[in-house]
This record gives sequence, C-alpha cells and structure tokens, in this order.
Amino acid sequence: MYDLPEAYLRGAALFNAGKFFECHEAWEEIWLKAAGEEREFLQAMILSAAALHHVQQGNLKGAQSVGRRAIEKLSLLPGSLLQLDTMAFRSSLEQYLSAADAPPPQIKFLSH
Repeated sequence: MYDLPEAYLRGAALFNAGKFFECHEAWEEIWLKAAGEEREFLQAMILSAAALHHVQQGNLKGAQSVGRRAIEKLSLLPGSLLQLDTMAFRSSLEQYLSAADAPPPQIKFLSH
C-alpha cells in the first residue's frame, strides 16, 4: 500500500486487532531506524499503542499518562504522515481516553 514499510502495515493491522503490545514491537523495528517527523510520528503511535495496552490491563492511570504524551506528540505533527490522518487519529484517541463509552481509535489509511 503506497510503499509503506511492511512493519508499519503489520503494526497497523495488529493495532486494529487490539493487539497493542505486539503492535508496539512491530513499530519499534522501524522507529529505531527512522528520523525527523517520521520518527516522532512512530513514537507517538507507539505511545498510543502503549496507552491502549494499559487500558486492556486495567491501568487507567498509566493509560492517561502515556496517552497524554502520545496526544501531545501527535499535535505537533503535520496533518498526515505515512498515509494516516494524524489529526483524526489524535481526536479519536482523546475521545477514547476521556469517555468510557467511546470506541477505541482505529488506523484508517488515507487514499490517494
């Protein structure tokens, strides 16, 4: 899909399947080699996955703390990176972490 890194696509599929720990592992592979905005973006996505993993584990305080860091990083990035609408993702993450009945965020790639 648009020459996106295989580890990024694998991580996105794991994220959408609710496998947040595994997602973090996949994204870390490419985050370690990334630079600039792409590195910041991947770190924000890894933090997002970590926050949702904390929710799954019942650690809501940890989820809020890590989630705030992810949201802060996402707010400093361009509107889209690696085919993801960063603003829409950030908004859905904020809603999920602030409202018990909000659906968890999903990764939906932009089309060309």
